[in-house]
Amino acid sequence: MTTKRIIINIGASLLILGIGFLVSQKLLTTAPQAPKQKQITTGTIIETINIAPSTQPIIIQTIGSIEASASTIISAKVAGRIIEINPNFLLGGIVKKGDVLVQIDKTDYHAALNQAKAALLSAKAALQIELGQQASAKKELELSTMQPTELSKSLVLREPQLEQAKATILQYEAAYEIAQNNLNETTVKAPYDGVITKKSSELGSYVTNQSTIAEVVATNTFWIKANIPLSYLKFLNTMDEQDLSKLPITLLDKNESLHVSAKIIKLLPELDNITKQAQLLIAIKDPLNLHHSKEMNRTILLGDTLSVHIQGKRYENIFAMPSSLLRANSTVWVMTDKNELSIKPVHVLYKNNQSILIDEGLTPNDKIITTYLTAPVEGMKVVELSSFKKSKKAD
Repeated sequence: MTTKRIIINIGASLLILGIGFLVSQKLLTTAPQAPKQKQITTGTIIETINIAPSTQPIIIQTIGSIEASASTIISAKVAGRIIEINPNFLLGGIVKKGDVLVQIDKTDYHAALNQAKAALLSAKAALQIELGQQASAKKELELSTMQPTELSKSLVLREPQLEQAKATILQYEAAYEIAQNNLNETTVKAPYDGVITKKSSELGSYVTNQSTIAEVVATNTFWIKANIPLSYLKFLNTMDEQDLSKLPITLLDKNESLHVSAKIIKLLPELDNITKQAQLLIAIKDPLNLHHSKEMNRTILLGDTLSVHIQGKRYENIFAMPSSLLRANSTVWVMTDKNELSIKPVHVLYKNNQSILIDEGLTPNDKIITTYLTAPVEGMKVVELSSFKKSKKAD
């Protein structure tokens, strides 16, 4: 009995062990498997952009100072006391062409004109008398039997006296003209539409010949000289003034357009003394906004220093990008299909502080690296930031 029980216990134990083994095997074969991790590409993390070629105009950026297109010092031509002044005869006063600025007392000049007129009338009367006397002398000579020489005949016919009378008339006509001129000069007028920038006389002032009365600056147009490097002349048609005048010009103050009418007048024939650059003369119409343009932001004043943007020739299939992406030795960093850095040499057509235009060395498919690399090496491994972030999310 005892032996039989032992055999039964051993059999039960073996059965239990067999069932446990089968269950453990089943669990091992059916356990969930962890997904395989996608291997993250190693390399310097960078950002890139794609730039499509386009048609771009060359925008030449420079600065210039505003100066007068015409400035005239008004001087007295005659002496006298100022008895009237224009209400706008003051600093900053706006005057129109022909406006009377000041009136000098004309009393003495009226009298001088009357004297000259009287002398001229007297000389003309003397000429008429002399013509009458010459006619009488000629008739007397015809009735006489005298045969005078040429000299005697001239004296008999009073020809010298006639010439003297004519000369006297010319002399008094000149004196009359001078007197008339002096009378006119007592009225001092504005030579053109302008603004008074200096004033040297007041009501009641006594002025003499050549005394300075005021200085007037033309208001219809101001000028600005824009200096540009000689290498930029190729972007302009500098041989044709008509073409130059059609180039769009934008004037800016603190990067804000002033919305004024400006055009290039000509390329000046000499370089700037200091910068040794070419000079473009630009005319600004109605700079003080006297015609009250609603688009104009503010008036332009003499001495203003403004930014000037000149739109030059247009070029096709040009890559425009920020100037910060141009690397040393006129190169651009590009990411290749193998996730490697390629240092590409390019030809820069034009460059300013904000942007560059490249016409050779790039293709539309190039991924241009915008991240600054402290130690760039041709062929070094790089990883786009967007790809790196996707890999991290998958992890």
